[in-house]
Amino acid sequence: MTTPRLLKGIAAVMHPPTRAVVTVGVFDGVHLAHQQLIRSTIRLARRLKGTSVAVTFDPESIATNLQKKWNALWSKLQAACF
Repeated sequence: MTTPRLLKGIAAVMHPPTRAVVTVGVFDGVHLAHQQLIRSTIRLARRLKGTSVAVTFDPESIATNLQKKWNALWSKLQAACF
């Protein structure tokens, strides 16, 4: 078994592994569905003699961006309705 590596930022993954099996999401590692998805990715990568990759995002950044978009949309709706 290999040790997982943490790569941060797009520059760190400019040379992706060959035969990468990739799953993308906001994984917290706690939800059973997240665990199953990551396990499935690992299994398929092993079968293909490839590398499993999990791409994830900072949930706080996503929440902040969603809040900003919601605030902008709400302002437009208020301006249009009143």
